[in-house]
Amino acid sequence: MSLASGCSTFTDNDLAAKADGHELTIEDLEAINKDLPKLSGDETMVPDALGDYDGTVVRQALTLWANSAGLLAGLEQAGVEISAQDRQAAIDTLQGEDAAAWSILSEPTQEMLIDFNTGQTALQSTEAATDPVAAKAAYEQGVTASGVVCIRIMAFGTEAEAADAYAAVQAGEEFADLANDHPVDPAAEPTNGIYVDPSTGSECLAAPDFASVAEAVTDLPIGESTAPITLGSDFYFLIQQRPFDEVAESVQPLLASTLGQSQVTQLLKSAGISIDSRYGMWDAATSTVVPTR
Repeated sequence: MSLASGCSTFTDNDLAAKADGHELTIEDLEAINKDLPKLSGDETMVPDALGDYDGTVVRQALTLWANSAGLLAGLEQAGVEISAQDRQAAIDTLQGEDAAAWSILSEPTQEMLIDFNTGQTALQSTEAATDPVAAKAAYEQGVTASGVVCIRIMAFGTEAEAADAYAAVQAGEEFADLANDHPVDPAAEPTNGIYVDPSTGSECLAAPDFASVAEAVTDLPIGESTAPITLGSDFYFLIQQRPFDEVAESVQPLLASTLGQSQVTQLLKSAGISIDSRYGMWDAATSTVVPTR
């Protein structure tokens, strides 16, 4: 029964939620409720003396399940094939992150997390997530939109030296040429200032992993240099965000997740998510389970 556009409920003695062929039984919902403190670290999410959970806790559990099952259902409707190997890769990842924590979760909670992990991975292989035009547009909107930085950088022992180099760049000298004379690592081969992620070898960096660098270039137009900054060290640096055409191949894997996320809302809308009215209702606008009106 649809109560309002984008909001859906149903009533069933055995089911708590549905998403286009995926079903959550009341028994499985109760198992996920019990696991919420383990997932969130919030030890207050416990039942009362009668064994009943607060409605907020139940709706949070239902929201997690709906986003997981709904994403998978939406991808299936879109024709994205998910194989047994894909699911096994998700299991290996989840178990590897913390085998002990994984082992104490109930089977319904494990299945929910496997579905979500599998869906997120599949999302990154979709056409929208690999579209070079969309990738360029996201990158050129800046770090806030893309979550990625691809930089040239040079280092100086004094602020005066950095200021002189900044003035030279502003006057038209090539950043890359100056960077070869002022490398971050003087012992390394000249790289025209291109900075490579030491853990991945990529010429592009995930912004959350390099927060100070990301903050420095957040409002900086592509191709322009920062003024001298310290990045919390005793050295002074100039940083330039590189043009997309230079980094298109390196940036694509990092942008796939960002671009894929733009599809999630639409995929969830197509998944036919509905919630037993005893627990709440699905709000498509916020992708959450809310109290029944």
